[in-house]
Amino acid sequence: MQCRSTLTRIDSLRTGELSEAEVHEVTHHLSSCGSCNESLSDVEEFAFAIRGLQKLRPARSCASSVCEEVFHTFDQFDVDGQQVQLAFSSAGITRIDLGGGSRDDFASSYTKRFGSELRDGSVPDEYREAIERALRGEPTTLPPIDISRLSEFEQQVLRSIAKIPRGEARSYEWVARVVGRPKAVRAVGNVMASNPVPLLLPCHRVVPASGGLGGYGFGTPMKRRLLAAEDAPVDELESLARKNIRYVGSNVTMNFCFPTCTGVRKIRPDQKLLFRDAEEARRHGYRPCNRCSPVLAA
Repeated sequence: MQCRSTLTRIDSLRTGELSEAEVHEVTHHLSSCGSCNESLSDVEEFAFAIRGLQKLRPARSCASSVCEEVFHTFDQFDVDGQQVQLAFSSAGITRIDLGGGSRDDFASSYTKRFGSELRDGSVPDEYREAIERALRGEPTTLPPIDISRLSEFEQQVLRSIAKIPRGEARSYEWVARVVGRPKAVRAVGNVMASNPVPLLLPCHRVVPASGGLGGYGFGTPMKRRLLAAEDAPVDELESLARKNIRYVGSNVTMNFCFPTCTGVRKIRPDQKLLFRDAEEARRHGYRPCNRCSPVLAA
């Protein structure tokens, strides 16, 4: 099936209106075409936005429902000299910013993206503590987070990165495969760039498949500092990237892993092998680690 035929069937695929044969043809094409994968993401985001135009359904009262939709709460505080601005709804944290901009700029961009006005208030202790611990690289219990106004694809991506363990990193390709869109690597990168709840939904733990740290909305030095505070092997990750090494294997377990996997830290130097890609690891008889699942990025 060609791109033109696929694109005319994307919305029908999303709504389940295609025959079984057509579903097979379209999904087969999507598995190998990044451009059409991007189009599928665009259609889903458009459909999500349209559904958001539905009238509010009265809950406890029309007034309370309208107020919860129209007004969210803003607060700001410092953590070890780092300014934190955040907004939250009745359901949880909706946005965190470390950029150091003005309250008015934050509020203006917030309204454009989420459609709600901000009123000043006090951040709940649970939210403040979680952000403080995340900034310091300490283990953190995830507080309530509200990403309900994001598209389904954005929500899937952000939920997937929330499962990346502290002190480890995964690639953009890995995330794309976890959410079932192996060719949507660029779309995953866009979600990372616009992540409204960094730190707690840890986009700093997502790195290029080619190695190294990659970019970050608050600058690479901040990304490096956050990973280092979580005890991630940042120096080794960058060193391996310069050598075009993507995976590390153990000749004891015969597994290969992402360089940041905790299993790698237990490998003695004389037991360690380095691989440029998954195929090279397989040719040497190594299998993917069950914990970090590097095969997803293969």
